[in-house]
Amino acid sequence: MLAPTKEFGMSITSPVPRRLDGERRPGAVTVLAVLLALLAVGALQGGIVMLGDPQHAFGMTTEVLARAPVDDFALPGLFLIGVGVASALAAAGFLLAWRWRGAAPLGRRIGYRWPGGATIAVGVLL
Repeated sequence: MLAPTKEFGMSITSPVPRRLDGERRPGAVTVLAVLLALLAVGALQGGIVMLGDPQHAFGMTTEVLARAPVDDFALPGLFLIGVGVASALAAAGFLLAWRWRGAAPLGRRIGYRWPGGATIAVGVLL
């Protein structure tokens, strides 16, 4: 453990980030939360662009969707926004250590807290 030091008016006692409940957060959880946040930003940007112009998203015409089950980019845009929102909530849940009573039964069933379950669901969807 590091000795307490004063830097920028704050006491630093450990290089490991702390959660709201005071427990240390493993580094892998922080890395996962950062990756989820990056996924959320990219998915939300892509979804907004696709919904903004469903016929010519990213400069593409709907001809690239000739063999796809959709006629324009609106449905893929909604899917990306859903992935972005789920990823952002999971990242926030990991970083803030949210306790959500409604997800407690699910957490007991799968053996993870709800951000872990949300991460698994996003991975399965992708």
